[in-house]
Amino acid sequence: MQVSPQVQLPPQGRDYRLDVLRGIANWAIFLDHIPNNVVNWITTRNYGFADAADLFIFISGYTVAFVYGRMMISRGFIIAGTRIFKRSWQIYVAHLVLFVIYIAEVGYLAKKYNDPKLLHEFNVAGFMQDPAETLYPGVQTRQHGRVAALYRPDGGVSAGAVGAAAQA
Repeated sequence: MQVSPQVQLPPQGRDYRLDVLRGIANWAIFLDHIPNNVVNWITTRNYGFADAADLFIFISGYTVAFVYGRMMISRGFIIAGTRIFKRSWQIYVAHLVLFVIYIAEVGYLAKKYNDPKLLHEFNVAGFMQDPAETLYPGVQTRQHGRVAALYRPDGGVSAGAVGAAAQA
């Protein structure tokens, strides 16, 4: 593949500016998850239509394009595509492992301490009632229905969960 002479590729190597911006976005995500915190008033979720998670994903996407775009130009589409697929698979497997560990840990603690409120507090009661229906969207990484509540740190019910409850 030939690159147009007008294309200016960034220099090779790690761009620490992107790491700093992702770190700031991660810190803002952490602050947004602390309820009744004065410090989270300065995060972007209060002043715009996007929050720090959107910023993190945007910067990560730019970083991926930066890394794999250079690889695609130098080594070809097939090599870059296989590397992207390999990395996506690694992230997917990590998602599944962490998802199962989270569910197992909350279920274990609820049973050990005989506290069914834990299941509702950590929003895994739907999983305990109907594991297959809850796991299927989770395995597909679709965060709607009962699975959406698993990812909500504030314990709120999303519009998707309300729709799934209405269908059930």
